[in-house]
This record gives sequence, structure tokens and C-alpha cells, in this order.
Amino acid sequence: MDDTIEKRQIKNKEMLLEHFKKIPNVQIVCEKIGIGRATYYRWRQDSEEFARKADAAIEEGNLLMNDMTEGQLISLIKDKHPTAIFYWLNHRHPAYKNKIEITTTSISKELAEDQLEELIQLLYNKNTFRQGQTLLTGYVFRGMISERMAQLILKIFMSQMRTEDILTRKAEAEIMTEVMTRKAKYKVEKKLKHGFK
Repeated sequence: MDDTIEKRQIKNKEMLLEHFKKIPNVQIVCEKIGIGRATYYRWRQDSEEFARKADAAIEEGNLLMNDMTEGQLISLIKDKHPTAIFYWLNHRHPAYKNKIEITTTSISKELAEDQLEELIQLLYNKNTFRQGQTLLTGYVFRGMISERMAQLILKIFMSQMRTEDILTRKAEAEIMTEVMTRKAKYKVEKKLKHGFK
């Protein structure tokens, strides 16, 4: 490699590391220095030492950005911005943190065969489908079945119900057509029998 190119690479790598300490963003720093991201990633791949130094510089930059951001947040809190106040309390004070409490009395975490059978019976019937959904939700909350599996079960039964609805509606339409045809035929026969009046 040409001596001039090597010197320029060393200088660019040093500039990259210095800039990462202030701006921990690869795209921005590469644009600022005038090198491509691909070049930066190739340098990382070619040299473990450079990759370690770059990671350390980016981490230092992240710490600086965190300090600056926290300083801005504190300024907003001093200016009585409610969102900033809430954010600080929500992330720094245990009494204001978002909490999810899950309690369970179930010893077994697996769905028993009779529970599965009950669930299937409830979901298969249009009149008890809602009860089946509630039961299924309870199983998910108790960790007896995964949420993904519950969604799959519901999709299967809902598609089954839609298919049955379509077949039922089709059968009802055919019956109504038959009734209307017979009724019209009866009227015609009646008129023929009694004469046109």
C-alpha cells in the first residue's frame, strides 16, 4: 500500500475515533470526515484493534449524549414541563414506575386434556364462542398456553364459523328460492284453476 494512502487512512481512523467520542453515530461521523460507511465497516473487519477502539469511542460518545440529554431533561423539569417531570419520575422513582402484576394460583402450567376439550366445545358453538374466548384468555394469562397459540386457535375456529355461516346462508337462500318458486307456481295453478280474475 502506498505510504500516502496509509498515512491518510491512519489520520481518518483517528478522526473517526475522536468524532465518535462526541457524536456516537456512524453515518453522521462518516459523512463529516468524508468516508463511506462501507469503508468504516471494512476497517473494522480488517482490524480487531480498530474495532475495539471504535466501540470504546462510541460508548464514550453514548455516555456524553446521555449526560447532555439528562441535563436538558433537568432544565425542562426546572421550567416545570409536566411531560419531563412525569418522565423523570416514571423512570427514576419506584412509586411512579409502570407496574404489571401477574398472580397465579395454578400449579400446573400445561393445558389438561379436559380443559382443551371444554375449550374446543365452547369455541365450536356460536352461542358459547365468547365464553371460549374468555377461557382462552385466562389460559394465556396463567401461562398455560402462549399468546401466539391462542391467536392461532381463534383464527381456526373463526374461519370454521365463517365457512359454516356461508354454507348456512347458501342453504337458506336455496330454501327461500324454492319457497318463492313454489309459491309463485301455486299462485299460477290457483289462477288457472279458478280462472283469471
